Amino acid sequence: MCSLKKIVEFSHKATTTARTDFGMRTVLQLVSAWPDLRHLYIAGDTNGSDDSDDIPPPTCAIKTATFERLMGKLSKHALLFAGSGESLQELEFWGMGYGNLEDLLKPVLGSIEVLRIGGSNKPSANCIKDVLSKAPKLQTLDIGGESDYDDGTRSALAAALQVEGSFPSLRTLLYTAKHGTYKTGRGRNVREHEHENPGENELLEAAHTRGIWPSAGSELEYKVEGAQRRAGIIAARSRYGGW
Repeated sequence: MCSLKKIVEFSHKATTTARTDFGMRTVLQLVSAWPDLRHLYIAGDTNGSDDSDDIPPPTCAIKTATFERLMGKLSKHALLFAGSGESLQELEFWGMGYGNLEDLLKPVLGSIEVLRIGGSNKPSANCIKDVLSKAPKLQTLDIGGESDYDDGTRSALAAALQVEGSFPSLRTLLYTAKHGTYKTGRGRNVREHEHENPGENELLEAAHTRGIWPSAGSELEYKVEGAQRRAGIIAARSRYGGW
């Protein structure tokens, strides 16, 4: 496939059949060989060997990229966008990688307009303050998804929105929140409660003050079978001992 130099769009989307796990090295080889590539969609895992010293840096100016299972070292994925620092407009991924998310985002910070992040690679407070809030063209930020823990994401977003000049182009914000209700007590003493979302009120107030539309987001979902994804997660956790 590397010989197909004129490829503009590469889209590998899993169906009900077994998915293909490319691995980071294979994806990088393909992207490096396609100078005209503008749109990239990878359904399979990007884990595996990331040895890339012998692969020329990609020169293609990618505009949109989606990874259904972004795994492995996050900084290695940044190599895919070596030629896309001024072109990448949309980046979406369901991540279960390791390392600093900042290493993946900084190379495309100046051009990114839509960023959607699912899975376990939610941005840290420092990433929100020092990286995301300074993206000059970022209009839509989606870090939604149900979670049993927030790890300060909502509070960090609220604080960043109150800094003058932050998120200069942001219009839509989808954030992590717990959904639905839970019950306590027994028998006639059962009570139903709404989940609490610490920091949510402050975030909503800060967003509305800035004219930004905020809402509790939902986890990224793709056409890939849900059971297939769950099986992949379980297998990965077994392999690496969980986290």
